[in-house]
Amino acid sequence: MTENPTVERSTPEEIAERRRAGKLGQIEAQLAIAADERAPEGERDAALNRAMELMARHGVTEMMLAARRGQATDTIIEKKILISDPYSYEKMLLASQIASALNCRSFYSHYRNIVSSITIIGFRSDVERVELLYTSLLLQAVNAVRKERPYSYSTASETRQYRKSWLVGFGERVGVRLWRKEQEARAKYDQEHAADGDGEPGTGLVLVGRRDQVKAFYEANFGFKPRKNNRQVDAYAKRDGRRAGDKADLGGGTGVTRGDRPALPAR
Repeated sequence: MTENPTVERSTPEEIAERRRAGKLGQIEAQLAIAADERAPEGERDAALNRAMELMARHGVTEMMLAARRGQATDTIIEKKILISDPYSYEKMLLASQIASALNCRSFYSHYRNIVSSITIIGFRSDVERVELLYTSLLLQAVNAVRKERPYSYSTASETRQYRKSWLVGFGERVGVRLWRKEQEARAKYDQEHAADGDGEPGTGLVLVGRRDQVKAFYEANFGFKPRKNNRQVDAYAKRDGRRAGDKADLGGGTGVTRGDRPALPAR
């Protein structure tokens, strides 16, 4: 009599890892299309819409799964992201704004006036989303800011200062938009699961608990005071950066544009 072959079964952790990797792969594929300047604008917009829809759903799903399983599928991690010059400080601020909107904490490393990296601390599913979004939004911001000048005859120093302030405004506006999207995603999840009757806590309660845990981890491992920001900002450039942040592709936008100001010739 022939014996039945032994069937290897995946553990819940392995199943969760494959599901997570598959979802992130889908998001990355959509972001790649959205960032491809060779693709038609309508196709890029549709890809960004789909990417943001998948990302918001992924974040809420991972958070609630972790709450049900005692965090077996989601743990607090650290992720260092390298930052390059020029505009390293402003690039770091963009990453920091994204991290804050996605329930993470961060700190940065620098040498003199150049930021070398930013470290993101948060639950794994949130940190993964921060990294994906930062990569995409940084590309949008850098491509757009290269076209920005305060006026056609500005000096190199004036243009550099203007672009720094522009990037600050862009990052601030992106952070606000992402925070709102997170709220909308959680509200939708609560509405869809309101009639389940399984005793599952709402997303708001789960989120408070996760934020408290991230805060405790951060203070226990990196309990230092934040650096004071003494950098000067051009109010007009910051305003234009905010306008561009309003139009950045987060799922529903039409890409980073130059707002309502006329195009200026390159010098």
